[in-house]
Amino acid sequence: MEAVDLDRRYRTYDGWIPPTVASLLREQGHFGILRRQAAAGDWFCAHGLARATLVDDPGPTGRKTALALLEPFVATGWMKAVSTVAGMLADWDRLDEAITLLRRAADSGDRKALRQMAPLLARQGLIDEVIALLGPRAADQSPAETLVELTAAHGRDEEIAALLPAVSVGPTDPFEPWRADDWDTVPLHATLLERQGRVDEAVSLLHRHVHVDGVMYADRAQQLARLLARHGREAELRRFAADGGEEHALAALADHLEERQRIDEAVDTLRAADAQGNPHVALHLSELLARHGRRGEAIEACPPLGG
Repeated sequence: MEAVDLDRRYRTYDGWIPPTVASLLREQGHFGILRRQAAAGDWFCAHGLARATLVDDPGPTGRKTALALLEPFVATGWMKAVSTVAGMLADWDRLDEAITLLRRAADSGDRKALRQMAPLLARQGLIDEVIALLGPRAADQSPAETLVELTAAHGRDEEIAALLPAVSVGPTDPFEPWRADDWDTVPLHATLLERQGRVDEAVSLLHRHVHVDGVMYADRAQQLARLLARHGREAELRRFAADGGEEHALAALADHLEERQRIDEAVDTLRAADAQGNPHVALHLSELLARHGRRGEAIEACPPLGG
């Protein structure tokens, strides 16, 4: 077996029993067929047998047998097998083994391996290793997002911010070619500013980039609204709701009021906005009313199907 051939067969089922059929064979107890196909290099059959083995015997013996079934696939370096077995090892708290298995692919820059390995390092408290692994790759959006997420509450936010690309909104022309090094870094920089206690700077950064070239960016609007709500900046949140923040600010404001048991105010806020016929606001209002036992009002507020 070779990794390239395994990857092709995984995508095309060429020479392999399709996964749905393999599952049916397992359910019907046709293990002889599955074993022969697995020995011949059929991943779906080998993986199905491994799963069945662990159901029957989740202990050390079953685990050893399951790993032996998948080892020939892992030995090729095929990422699907490597990732699957690393996930099994991690579930069994065998983190060192999982990290060792993922190391080669992660060091080579494989995104899936990076996303899988970095949280395992973080689970062991190895934040320096997380930064060493992801920091040099922080120009790429996926490693950068993982890096910011995993370093929360570790006091490294200023260092992480310096590793990220400068503030950029990425391409604003939908027909502009996409490049891996041209992406929206605003949300991550705002997150890091907030985590450093620089809330005013985070608010200002998001405010400046909610609207770009006449387009409102929903993710930034939502982040700004939630940021204002988290820090109890109700007056600013109300202004944002009235100044183009639309449903994102309204939802955050209603949630903020609800958390403070100001239920009627939250309902009135959403009802006033729903008068304009916004189905998203109507749904938020309906859910709010339902949470507080006002089911008749919730049904009335619920937007019509297809609305």
